[in-house]
Amino acid sequence: MQGSKYLLFVLLYQVLIWQGDTVDVLNSELAFKSTCKQISTDGTNKCNLAFDGDISQGSKCATTKKAANPWIYVDLGRNFWIAQVRVHGKSSLKGFQVYVTNDTNRIDTKGVKCGGSYDITGSGINKEEVNCDPYVRGRYVAVMVQGNVALSVCEMEVYSADSYNLIGSKGASCDSACLGKGLVCDSRIVTRDSADLFTKLGIPFCFTNKSPKWFAQDQPGFVDDSQDPNYLSCIGYKDVPSTVNCGDSYYSVRRLCTCTNERPVWRKSCETHTS
Repeated sequence: MQGSKYLLFVLLYQVLIWQGDTVDVLNSELAFKSTCKQISTDGTNKCNLAFDGDISQGSKCATTKKAANPWIYVDLGRNFWIAQVRVHGKSSLKGFQVYVTNDTNRIDTKGVKCGGSYDITGSGINKEEVNCDPYVRGRYVAVMVQGNVALSVCEMEVYSADSYNLIGSKGASCDSACLGKGLVCDSRIVTRDSADLFTKLGIPFCFTNKSPKWFAQDQPGFVDDSQDPNYLSCIGYKDVPSTVNCGDSYYSVRRLCTCTNERPVWRKSCETHTS
């Protein structure tokens, strides 16, 4: 019975899979497991809880003590053009604002605010998508609430306007896959310990239980050769190191890559204040 199911998966894959060099391109997420800071900490609810990838209803939230204009921010490590920030929280999160900045000492006065003020509504943990229109360039992305209150954020996702995820052709390196799009490879890739990116990028399905943990420089990737024992598996998407080798490849693997350009060219952009 198991063999029949496997054969069915193979046949479906051969019918559904897109056969070009690369599939769709997505704006990449930047904040997962990144360095963060908050104005204060209520108990054990540290800021890393907002960047751990857990958006389940029972997840813990980064929470500050009551303070004047409390904030939580993530350090992306370098400047990016920011397109969208997704904030997950409970209905107690009212009137929050999102800033992109290079000066964490004066977030609201030296940073650029994306959009206006937002409320989380509904029961449990819900999400508000904040678009930066125009795009804003900066290293730090912060959530802040005005007033003498506590701030609680359950998860925060930051999406770049000049960093993209794509899947290369079989046996190609990320250097080659990115070059095919007129981009350059970025050695940092964020999967949020999930195989979801493969589906979003056009892989109709994959086995996720064979080799989910990263173990080689040609990963994360999708195994696309029937001679490989991991055929039709998404591999190496968990515990991905902070950087991977852009030049590595393996004959049977379609690599999941991060590619970047200097700046987005299709939409007006906005620099953060630097002085």
